[in-house]
Amino acid sequence: ALKPAFLLQCVNLQPDETNTMNNERKIADPKPKYRNPQSNITSIDRVPPHSFEAEVGVLGAILLDGGTVMGMCIEKQIEPESFYDPMNRIIFEIMLDQYNATRPLDILTVGECLKVTGILDRIGGPTALNRIVDATPTSAHAEYYMDIVRDQGEAGSDLETRK
Repeated sequence: ALKPAFLLQCVNLQPDETNTMNNERKIADPKPKYRNPQSNITSIDRVPPHSFEAEVGVLGAILLDGGTVMGMCIEKQIEPESFYDPMNRIIFEIMLDQYNATRPLDILTVGECLKVTGILDRIGGPTALNRIVDATPTSAHAEYYMDIVRDQGEAGSDLETRK
């Protein structure tokens, strides 16, 4: 599978010379939508089960203890699609690509990669990464956070297939 240009750019750590943001894949809008606007009964799509806090816990644990926690994510089959929040999904995907390219994973290297790809400003700048780390008390609970993200990601997938 081809990687979006912004991820390839990050792994190679080259400055943004072209507008690569148009090449990224579209991520579903997380807001519920009406199924049938013509219907007399207002029916809202169900939001899949998810835990924003657990997602942030996984990301924060990776930023605190990079390679070890990312290795655990791979063992537990956590993948970008396990994340409900679109920005968390993108951040995890960049972390995963850095890990696969044997680059260090910490707040500085991930921040630089997000900056080079033009995503850092979209997520709220460097303070957004600091908030992720601040919201994660310790990487010791990473496995617990991963279980929540994986289980709720699977439940969300089941919900989608039942539609």
